Amino acid sequence: MNLLPAVRGPEVARVAQQLAGGGGIVTVAADTAEEAVAVRKLAVAQLDDSWAMAAVDITRCVSTRDLAVQLARAVCSMVISDATALDLPDEQLTVDQRAELVRLANTAGARLLRGARGDVGEHDDVRDHQELIGDALDTITRRAASNGRTLLALDGADELLELPRKSRARFTGAADLLWLIRGRVQHAVVTPTIVFAGGPATTDLVSDRAGGMFGWGTEVTVERAPAQILHTAVMAQLETQRPVGTAAFRDEVARAVIDRAERSLPTIERLLPVLPRDRGGSASAAVLRAWTTLLEMNADVLRQAARALSALDRLALAVARAIAERRPPYTIAEAPHGSEVAKALASLRIAGFATSPQKGDWRLTDPLFAAWLRGRASRGRAAVEVQDLRRIG
Repeated sequence: MNLLPAVRGPEVARVAQQLAGGGGIVTVAADTAEEAVAVRKLAVAQLDDSWAMAAVDITRCVSTRDLAVQLARAVCSMVISDATALDLPDEQLTVDQRAELVRLANTAGARLLRGARGDVGEHDDVRDHQELIGDALDTITRRAASNGRTLLALDGADELLELPRKSRARFTGAADLLWLIRGRVQHAVVTPTIVFAGGPATTDLVSDRAGGMFGWGTEVTVERAPAQILHTAVMAQLETQRPVGTAAFRDEVARAVIDRAERSLPTIERLLPVLPRDRGGSASAAVLRAWTTLLEMNADVLRQAARALSALDRLALAVARAIAERRPPYTIAEAPHGSEVAKALASLRIAGFATSPQKGDWRLTDPLFAAWLRGRASRGRAAVEVQDLRRIG
């Protein structure tokens, strides 16, 4: 199921227009990195065949070394005609493949070729990894100088942002990497197009005055879609899923789904497949049953998310619970100082758990997680009330 093409047409068109202009940096931010990346991919698909592209999924990189290797591999795959040669041992290479790798080493450098083939030590100095990244960026800028239509996509780019209280241990010197990218782009004869796609904090890459990319990019924020656009897409989807009841009933179901999911497109796409196939009861009751099923199906994942919050910041879980319950986060009893809450909010945003569409207005990016937190809090309060009644009795 994929409602995104029907819902995100305006955002896809805007990103495609920015990319087609050539040169520069574009950030695509959404409630979830997955949605931002999907918009980026649809936008790239609208470019013509003259474009050369290298793409790296940063969320799958476990270290700076891994990021360097994946970037080297993506760039080498972009500039050679037979990327399978990067995976073959020397003795299995054909004459043509060996000759192409030699040409690649002569033009891009032997270090980049070794990196693309994974020949990089796990315990090399971080400067070695940064030099490999620099080689990859140099190759991209040279490709841009010769062709002009060259694109580097860094998906999950918000992973490069530093958290207020703790660093992301797997990326050593993340801030230096951003300055490295800016330096290569700034001094390129022809600027390649670089697109950063990720969660709500991705725009900080170009809007944070302390960051290496400040003032160097165009921001595209993928907000939650208007209810009417979502309604049209959900109704079309309901028609393809063994239609239940009358058109009026399906209209009620669509509106209840959108309301329950708080207009979050990823959540709507998770909710639709578990809708009951029998009419049994009202539309709102059917959607509530599906929502309960979804909570039960994702119980383990939601518990893991709560544990991740606890590890993120001392107050992150308490602040997230307040946001879920639509209480002002600065009023939580666990925080003696507002600055402590501010750091927790910044951590939640950078880690992709929360966003602030307007100043002072916070929401969790996953409505399902918000509902789970509210449910846990309600059960906790009920247990306390029962204990109080027992003491009174």
